[in-house]
Amino acid sequence: MVRVGLLTAFIAAAWLGQLVREGLAQTRPSVSASERAKAPAPKASAPRKEAGAAVSPYTAGLVTGPPQSTEFAITQDIATTLATGQETGPRGEVALRVLPMVGNGGIRNILDVLTLAGADMAIAPVVLVDRLRETRTIPDIQNKLVYITPLFIEEFHLLARSEIRSLADLEGKTVNLGEEGSAAALLGREVLNRLEVKISELNLGLDAALDGMRKGQIFASLLVSGKPVNALARTAQMDGIHLLPIPYSRALQQDYLPSTFRREDYPNIVGTDESVDTIKRHRRSQAIGGAGVRWRSA
Repeated sequence: MVRVGLLTAFIAAAWLGQLVREGLAQTRPSVSASERAKAPAPKASAPRKEAGAAVSPYTAGLVTGPPQSTEFAITQDIATTLATGQETGPRGEVALRVLPMVGNGGIRNILDVLTLAGADMAIAPVVLVDRLRETRTIPDIQNKLVYITPLFIEEFHLLARSEIRSLADLEGKTVNLGEEGSAAALLGREVLNRLEVKISELNLGLDAALDGMRKGQIFASLLVSGKPVNALARTAQMDGIHLLPIPYSRALQQDYLPSTFRREDYPNIVGTDESVDTIKRHRRSQAIGGAGVRWRSA
């Protein structure tokens, strides 16, 4: 049974849940030691929202992933669609205006919703919210967040230099797992630990990691995002970078499902009639909304 998913979903502070639903209704149709994979140590008190008046009661800040991510592209689409698809008032005002806020797509996004003034919603993997709940990092988190809707599944994109042909080739090599606290960093450690591949871990953004790979300083870099990622679709084979297969093994079956990259996903990386095996996390239960509703996993 798949225990937890990497199904990316909207989350929001509980007090915002009803406002969001009303607003949307007005729109038109290395591995490091295993302890490092855990969420930060529990805090003595619950996080508090920073003071700050909202620009408008119908303006919502949406924390997304880095600029290269699918999450960022979707947030831009959401903001644009809502701005153009609603009836306007006498002064051009709209029922709900979404303001994109760049995040790292990981635990930081979740904490921003709870603590940062102006951050009302976030796109984040459900598994990271569950990690905070399980470790009790944030007391009573189930009453502080509300699910709005599920969005998409995220795949593991493991980019590697041309001389790296398998996971075994990464043994002892320098590998970037993404920014600290991101889904890639947390889940990448978990997966490589299960597969018993020991690496020297770096925590860089995608652009810096790709530059390091081209210079021969980094041998691989992990990105966890929904396919196709626009930034990767523009990465050509001539850069000497390819998608490294992640075989689906028994060690991954409890929490992961197999997936595949094909030429239509990344025509500049995957050759004609070729495919690259990878993995994804999947949550079968529906997104949950409303403060006080009990959390559940598939």
